[in-house]
Amino acid sequence: MEQLVYPHDLLKISFEKDELSAFPKWAQLKLTEFQTVIVTRQKPLSKNGVVVGVRGNQRNQRFAFEINKQMIQKRVTPYGALEHFRFNQLPESRKDFPVFQALRNTQDKQLLSSNFGITGSAGYEIVTGDMMVKETSDLDLILKVNHRIPFDKLKKLWENLNQFSVHADVQLVNDDRGFSLEEFVQQNGKQVLMKSGTGPFISNCPWSDLIQGEHC
Repeated sequence: MEQLVYPHDLLKISFEKDELSAFPKWAQLKLTEFQTVIVTRQKPLSKNGVVVGVRGNQRNQRFAFEINKQMIQKRVTPYGALEHFRFNQLPESRKDFPVFQALRNTQDKQLLSSNFGITGSAGYEIVTGDMMVKETSDLDLILKVNHRIPFDKLKKLWENLNQFSVHADVQLVNDDRGFSLEEFVQQNGKQVLMKSGTGPFISNCPWSDLIQGEHC
């Protein structure tokens, strides 16, 4: 059966070390230690391929490449990562980071449903143990949506998630498409930058461009 993967999924992959020879040195070291990559929205060139990225500890350390799905040993979705997050299980040295404090508060206040997932540096660290989170890290979340959500409800959600002194960067997603909750609220739901597998585009009808069968 074909392995289904979606943007933001974390994949543990198997590879031969000589396959990394053309990669940047930092990417070689990161992959050798953690064997974990992030699925991107980019369309693969091969039928059984998936485009993934590896991230380093510096902002400019980003490297994308294509793998065969047969290399996938384990897949962790953002939803699975959030479900298994336990603040008390973090190393003591990590508990004071603002993004982990904010994540704990969202859980305590029951702001996150099962349709939420954690991405970004916090999601990566939760899954791999690699200490990627910094003092300035955002709370990167995705919310999987299958139907239109009332604007007032989304505005209240955005306000609630941004009450913890950490910027909450929330993406509303469906399959390989998504848009920013913050931008949607600030634009009164009229126009957003839609991210897709074929590239970003300006959407004047976000719900219909995100979800099949929805209308403006």
